[in-house]
Amino acid sequence: MNKVNKYYFLMLLISILFSSVNIFSQNYIDGAESVAYDSLNNRYLVSSLNNSKIISIDKNGNQSIFKESIGAFGNCIIDSVLYVTGGSKIRGLNVFTAEDVFSVSIPGVQQFDGITYDDNGNLYVLATIQKKIYKVNIKTKVHSVFVASGFGTFPQDLIYDRFQNRLLACQWHANSSILAVTLDDSVMTTVAENTAGFADGITIDQYGNIYVTQNQGLGEIYKYDNDFSKPGELIYVGIEEPAGLDYNIKDNVLAVPSFRGDTVVFIKMPATYLFPKIEVSNNTGNAPLIIKFADLSSSSPKINKWEWDFDNDGIIDSYEQNPEWEYKDAGVYKIKVNLISDSLTKSIILEDSICVFNGESSLNFLSVKSIVKVSPTSRLNLKDEWTFEAWINPRNLMGKYIIDKSSVSIYTNKRANGLEDNSLVVKLIQEDNSSIRFTTLDSSLTLRKWQHIALSYSYSKQKMEIFIDGKLQELNVDLTSIFAKPIKDNESDTLLIGNNITGLRSFTGNMDEIRIWNRALNKEELDLNRFKYLNGSEDSLVAYWNLNEGTGEMILDLSSNVNNGEIIGAQYDFGIDYNSLVNVKEASYETNQPNEFKLYQNYPNPFNPSTIIQYTVATGNNVSSVFVTLKIYDILGRELATLVNEEQTSGKHSVKFDASFLSSGFYIYKITADQYSSARKMLLIR
Repeated sequence: MNKVNKYYFLMLLISILFSSVNIFSQNYIDGAESVAYDSLNNRYLVSSLNNSKIISIDKNGNQSIFKESIGAFGNCIIDSVLYVTGGSKIRGLNVFTAEDVFSVSIPGVQQFDGITYDDNGNLYVLATIQKKIYKVNIKTKVHSVFVASGFGTFPQDLIYDRFQNRLLACQWHANSSILAVTLDDSVMTTVAENTAGFADGITIDQYGNIYVTQNQGLGEIYKYDNDFSKPGELIYVGIEEPAGLDYNIKDNVLAVPSFRGDTVVFIKMPATYLFPKIEVSNNTGNAPLIIKFADLSSSSPKINKWEWDFDNDGIIDSYEQNPEWEYKDAGVYKIKVNLISDSLTKSIILEDSICVFNGESSLNFLSVKSIVKVSPTSRLNLKDEWTFEAWINPRNLMGKYIIDKSSVSIYTNKRANGLEDNSLVVKLIQEDNSSIRFTTLDSSLTLRKWQHIALSYSYSKQKMEIFIDGKLQELNVDLTSIFAKPIKDNESDTLLIGNNITGLRSFTGNMDEIRIWNRALNKEELDLNRFKYLNGSEDSLVAYWNLNEGTGEMILDLSSNVNNGEIIGAQYDFGIDYNSLVNVKEASYETNQPNEFKLYQNYPNPFNPSTIIQYTVATGNNVSSVFVTLKIYDILGRELATLVNEEQTSGKHSVKFDASFLSSGFYIYKITADQYSSARKMLLIR
């Protein structure tokens, strides 16, 4: 889910809404980025970006591999040639044989994305990093810059509109606009403002209607009239990160690739429909949290009755079209609303849609393009002496960036040439523009687990230390090579958190408690602060994002330097519970003969799917043991599991709880021993 301003919670539609094709054959798709309809073979060719393949899908939904070892972002078909983009190159493939029949490389381009063509034998290709459009003559292969400026952040896709002899382009940023470029003079104008937020695809049908994907909610498709005289009409919702779509005019079918869903959704409009769209003011925040709901669904006939249940207790809380509700307690809430018209009834369930925090949150980088941007400042110059630290919980380690500041980059790694596996990588650009890259050893990072990382650098002391969970890491490089030359000045470079300069290497996971210091902290100093919040005024602290805002479009720097960051494509989520971390830390220092019972907060919390519960047992002078029970309950008090049911001696104890059989939500764990009884809450997040 993207930047928190207005959140759209969108559901999959019931079968009466659309005639759609599900793919039951073997699925070769991993990251569906774009699709093109091949009319000569009556099939669809899909760019599978993550495994560098192009996949063919026939009319029955059967898949086969059309071309391997090709990373394609955008595509289009002209006659018998499929044109694809990637990096600085445009390739053409014969649709019958998959043989390469066309190739043009344009030096200096970092990433081509959207591609389209006019009626005069020209391709138009969008360079998303440079924010330019290039024109390429198919016959001569002569290329030139067609549009040199005027785009916002990350322009993504474009389509030729022959009805008005223009290009239409969409962009990947919040509340973005749709832009038009006339082919006669390259003049750019805005045709629809603040509409298709985080748009990754745009196409056109035989009648001139424009279709645009929107990722600002959770996968919406909007249709616009050719003159853009009225707001877009919602025609489909619920696609996981819809990307570069295409229109099959032969069958009147809209084909939409789902990047995160690893599939293609085929849409055909019916006569009677109900397209649910529930808008909320925000879906995250700290308790008490007031949420405003609005039903903006499209339907024929119109909706005339609403039944809302805001906390999944089976009780109707409101019959209004646009109600509001106050959440007083932290938790993950499921929403249900019945939308009723004269001929259709649709029950919408918004699973885990409202996250209410108790003053503690983190930032979840959900999308391949999620990023936080912090403007340049002299205090954030990672050059001569600095320390960076953060808590991370990665879901993927394949080249995922934690920070990128031009001459200093930190990212995670799976096996790659010259690097270790499941490791932390540091890349430094030195003053002569040479670079050095080094890594921690194999398996120093763990998937789906909160872990603390810290990097301490001092050029004058010739010191570079990396700590993971307080442990000094061995590196796969001679330390003297790190200090052969100073790091290149990066004062004027934007600090990117959770991605790199291409915008395509998102961290994929959660981050919390991000800190930057202007000196090299030692292990004792790092350990001192690792398990606690800072106040922002600590000596040498130049940036501190504790990420506890819980909602909004910015991360706030709690130091005096106000290095606030813009959130793009990331969402607030449950974060580190420092109280539980401190409890676990303190428990490790307790004696083996405690004088009181104590039940600690589980760790990690939230968790998925397992967690550790620690407790201490105390016995009297004349008693060697006591009978202990430790049980798990749901929030209604129903017993779910017994973890401990035995005599235990005095001392520290711990037990692992595997919640694989449970769904997301709050649960209670309760201990009873002798005259002592205590219970705590824990949160399972799937």
